[in-house]
Amino acid sequence: MATIDYMVAAYGPYSASATGCNGFTRDFLAAIATMYSTPMYENIGGRYHLQWASTLLGCVGFLILIPIYVFYWKGPDIRVKSKFAQQLEADRMRHGGRRASRVGADGDPYA
Repeated sequence: MATIDYMVAAYGPYSASATGCNGFTRDFLAAIATMYSTPMYENIGGRYHLQWASTLLGCVGFLILIPIYVFYWKGPDIRVKSKFAQQLEADRMRHGGRRASRVGADGDPYA
């Protein structure tokens, strides 16, 4: 749920597509994991199959963790170069640092 809160705060009026994609991706990866987890735990590593399979998953998890910290540390530099991030920040500053909570009659989310 923390990722959904983050996306709503970060993307403002565009958060519906971001949160939808987040939910779909998480469900899709969970469905795929059921297909490979049992064969992996039964067939990898011979006598120590539980240890090898768990170590492999731990290493993959560590590799997936690296970009999260890169985006955390380099996030301000990335946002400076992003036209989309600059547009969102300009809209946010135009409205006193708050994101849109409703759409106006003309379709403008900040009306």
